[in-house]
Amino acid sequence: MLRTVSIIAALSLAAAPAFAGDIHEVTVISAKVNLGDLNLSTHRDAVRAVERIARTAERLCAPEGGGRLTVSKPARLQKCEDAAVTKAVAQANSPMLTLALSERLEAANVQVAGR
Repeated sequence: MLRTVSIIAALSLAAAPAFAGDIHEVTVISAKVNLGDLNLSTHRDAVRAVERIARTAERLCAPEGGGRLTVSKPARLQKCEDAAVTKAVAQANSPMLTLALSERLEAANVQVAGR
């Protein structure tokens, strides 16, 4: 049974222009999410696992200083979170976890389209 899944977030942060061009810095950070108490063959626990993974990705991708963004999240932060969650779920190689992620992404797309 899968006990943990690693989340890797690659943050591409634009640094101040130096010399003649732009310098881009990439920071890669990771965290482990414990899933040992969940049964990933059940839908309910798979949804819980995706929520844990997403919360961890949100924390890893948040700007320095932490905290949640309350107004609108910059696209690069959302992209970081989405990529980290997708990679972590793929690493878990669990069909029910993949289904739970698909449902979460579909629900998010419906919310965005409804605005």
